[in-house]
Amino acid sequence: MSSARIDLAHEERTVKEPRQGQLHSVSVAEIARVNRDIRRYKLKIADREQGIKFQAGQWLDVHVPGLPKAGGFTITSAPEDAQTSTTNADPFLELAIQRSPGNPPAAWLWRPESQIVDSELKVRVGGSFVWPPPGIEPSSIKNAVFVAGGVGINPLISMLKHIPHTHHLPASIHVLYSLSLSPIQTTTSSVLFLDELMALEASLPADTMTFHVFLTGSPDEFMAEQGAAGCSVEFFNYATRRLDEEDLLKAVGRRAEERDGTVCFVCGPPKMTDEIVDFLSSQGGLEEGRVFCEKWW
Repeated sequence: MSSARIDLAHEERTVKEPRQGQLHSVSVAEIARVNRDIRRYKLKIADREQGIKFQAGQWLDVHVPGLPKAGGFTITSAPEDAQTSTTNADPFLELAIQRSPGNPPAAWLWRPESQIVDSELKVRVGGSFVWPPPGIEPSSIKNAVFVAGGVGINPLISMLKHIPHTHHLPASIHVLYSLSLSPIQTTTSSVLFLDELMALEASLPADTMTFHVFLTGSPDEFMAEQGAAGCSVEFFNYATRRLDEEDLLKAVGRRAEERDGTVCFVCGPPKMTDEIVDFLSSQGGLEEGRVFCEKWW
């Protein structure tokens, strides 16, 4: 990965990715602090009747006031949230944005809340890392494996929120979430989407979803804090080590014949993503077009 590649603006880096033609108006409705480095943004859609159509996993070109180039941020809400319905009167989009002073659009969105709430933004939907995966009949998917590194959880959480709304729920869903904790991440709510992933696991039919977290960085402090708060350390499946090939094999199946109907989605830092995709793609039964990835630079 060259420094020139890193320095490319979002629109230049994704120039070959599909994009919708229409720019939509949204406004910053709510901002919630996850931890020192991540905020979640609820964007109110101006056109309530039309809403905004997108596929789970896609991102937005986000045009903020005063900047010539758009930023790229993954949609973390489900497609259903962006449409008016009997259960959702106010369609919205959600983003989770990491503090990044060197990224002008992200820096603008990390201004003090009072300066940006109610601000109008222009957004355009794009991206090809989506659920359901292109070219695969959803009813043929028996096992869906989602592997995330850090904020690589963003497109995957949109997919996972969307799957229960679809006609075909895979028989098994495996989520492997790798996190490097900082000392400030001492509660489940300070770890991006951890609470929602646990809630999703509990809401699905028994034994449908397995959810494993791999903690590095400051896992001892994190787990000690949970115990001090009266939480059992068994309230989610976790390991205080890096995700490894054995974990991947448990999710996809050890033998080629066990992998029939399996699809894999991987998103995280480039090195991690490359290594995992190379390993999965080398396994018998995971034929070409069954392992999908997106890297965040």
